[in-house]
Amino acid sequence: MLPVCSKSIERLETPLPEVTRGLIVAAGGVCRLPRAIPRALASELIATGDRISAARAAELGFVNKVAPQGQAVAEAIAFAQRINRNAPIAVRESLGVARRAYDMPDDALFALGLEAQDRVMTTEDFVEGPRFRRKACATMERVLNRAGHPTV
Repeated sequence: MLPVCSKSIERLETPLPEVTRGLIVAAGGVCRLPRAIPRALASELIATGDRISAARAAELGFVNKVAPQGQAVAEAIAFAQRINRNAPIAVRESLGVARRAYDMPDDALFALGLEAQDRVMTTEDFVEGPRFRRKACATMERVLNRAGHPTV
């Protein structure tokens, strides 16, 4: 869940231990970490295999929130509910553009955003607008109630 929503729990330590085992950080961390935290620290963590605490990760902006121990599920549900209030296609397209922000020059990124908007404008989500939001909130509440989680 960490790469998806940038949430963390207090006791989490972020590891990249591959070099301590004679391996390269090949699952994407070696490419993504320098984009997520200061490059010098990313290089240090990649080269040493050291860990950083969740609090330090939040301080660096690597995660946007640290949930108190025992509250991670409740925090994740509340976060999911906030996302779920929005049209899923618009969320997907917006995040798709945002994730490319470090990879593309501004003019190409702007063009990509316009293409994404064109795709969104042809969907039922766009046509339904506010009706979608009410329907999505009601659906999420039913799912959470069935799973035994209180709604926020």
